[in-house]
Amino acid sequence: MPTRFALVVSITPQDVGARVSVRRRLPHGMMTDAVGILVRWSGGTLAVARKDGTVTEFAEGTLVAGKRVPPAPLRASGGRDEVATLQRTAAAGWPAAQTAQLGGWLLRATEGWTLRANSVLPLGDPGMALEEAMAYVDAWYAQRGMPAVYSVPSTATEVDEALVARGFTVPRNAEILVLTGPAIAVPEPV
Repeated sequence: MPTRFALVVSITPQDVGARVSVRRRLPHGMMTDAVGILVRWSGGTLAVARKDGTVTEFAEGTLVAGKRVPPAPLRASGGRDEVATLQRTAAAGWPAAQTAQLGGWLLRATEGWTLRANSVLPLGDPGMALEEAMAYVDAWYAQRGMPAVYSVPSTATEVDEALVARGFTVPRNAEILVLTGPAIAVPEPV
């Protein structure tokens, strides 16, 4: 038994700024879809900006279906900004007992029993020359009776190179791989 469904337009000009999915009829009778941000609906014309930056404009009279849709899921790219955001989020979710900021670096200390909470996390520009920043880190950890330990993200190659030049070594099996994926929406409790 065939299933029938009705096409519904549930968006209005008040939805400008929202992410929408629209279906419109083309002049030759076929239909096409667009998903993106409804950037304009005025004078009988709609404009939808797609994620690739293109803007699709079409007459209101050709709209066959339309609805609001949730924001696009974040896609992992592994870029410097994404790595830093993920690292900052993790550090904030399980913070060390003592922390200090040195520009874009996070210094962490918690009684010396875990590397995660007892290492500097270089996530950006320390706000001073690299050697000067490393000297500051040495002093900060020395004040706490701890050695300076670095947790260097793969995006901080200049820090890695400077550490090697200073005689630091990478412990065997020290590489940590972080997998990311989209979180599914958790329904509100009833």
